[in-house]
Amino acid sequence: MDKNIVPHNQSDFPAVVRTPEGTKDEVCEQIAQFVYDLKKSGKIQDYNQVAFLFPSLKGQGNKSTKVQAFEDALGRLGIKVYAPRAGRFLDVPEAKAIFGLIFLILGRPSHAGAASPGLKEFRNWQLASIQVADKLLQEDALLREYLVGRETGTLTTLG
Repeated sequence: MDKNIVPHNQSDFPAVVRTPEGTKDEVCEQIAQFVYDLKKSGKIQDYNQVAFLFPSLKGQGNKSTKVQAFEDALGRLGIKVYAPRAGRFLDVPEAKAIFGLIFLILGRPSHAGAASPGLKEFRNWQLASIQVADKLLQEDALLREYLVGRETGTLTTLG
């Protein structure tokens, strides 16, 4: 359906743009390139000035394929996407980091006996969270020093 869309803003630059028809992947690539070009040309200063609106971020409990396609296309251009509700909260890097640090400090729950598929998935998530925390500790000497101080009881506090 061809629509005649006329923007209210009559400036020299377009306020409404339309991509040519194509496959989902082609359209995602075109839009990602458009966003990249907006920043490169100085029309936006930061990618956080761009938002995508979707009717839903999830489909049948998983991230929508449309959302994933946009994330992938933007990622190929080095554009990071922040969409915490597009996936499970526990898979957000910040959540994995915090829980990984908690597991390192308090220990990881052990589960005796045969594991159900859900429990196996939980164990894998725990181990992935610990890997995120380990990486943080390798990169952040002050955090590492703090945790070592907590473990050995040699932590010094200010004040």
